[in-house]
Amino acid sequence: MSKFKICPSCGEKNPPDALDCANCECDLMSIAVTDEEQEAAKKNIQLAPAEKNSFVKICECGATNPPNAVECSACGEDISDIIPTSSVVPAQATQIRSATLALKSLDGKIILRVDGEIIVGRENELKDYLAKKHFVSRRHCKFTAENGELFVEDLKSANSTFVNKQRILAKTKLSKGDEVGLGDAGNGTRQDNAAYFIVE
Repeated sequence: MSKFKICPSCGEKNPPDALDCANCECDLMSIAVTDEEQEAAKKNIQLAPAEKNSFVKICECGATNPPNAVECSACGEDISDIIPTSSVVPAQATQIRSATLALKSLDGKIILRVDGEIIVGRENELKDYLAKKHFVSRRHCKFTAENGELFVEDLKSANSTFVNKQRILAKTKLSKGDEVGLGDAGNGTRQDNAAYFIVE
């Protein structure tokens, strides 16, 4: 099955190793490679079993009954004429979405959008950009967007992860303007083989 990158700007399908969209020249460095099966799965997300039969009859006494009930299980009243209603609270009412946050490389070439969780490294997200950055590990660090805030966590990389030139030892909250260094020496001098990003 052929792999491709879908341009987030125009929807064009590009080769999996494409750096820019062939149609609109949008940057594809941070776009994940996909295939027809994965795209079809995204469009056909099934409801969980608990949500499929999530209709109930609510009696005047406040008791909740199965949708085919003719008599209230709590008070015994006739509820055959009550129309079943959904018992599922709409997802948008309960789900807290993480805001999409961005990291920009110092050379201005890369903008990595984080929505949820992304692992960055020479064999993960941004692998094309990081291929020649030998101080960056294959699985270097994890960026997480939670409730509009951005965090970074080192994944036991060989050369560590730094925030504003300080080596981090645990999950660290990032703020706008913070500099994140992957594989930095931590001595205040930027390394050619390391990678640096600014929180947008």
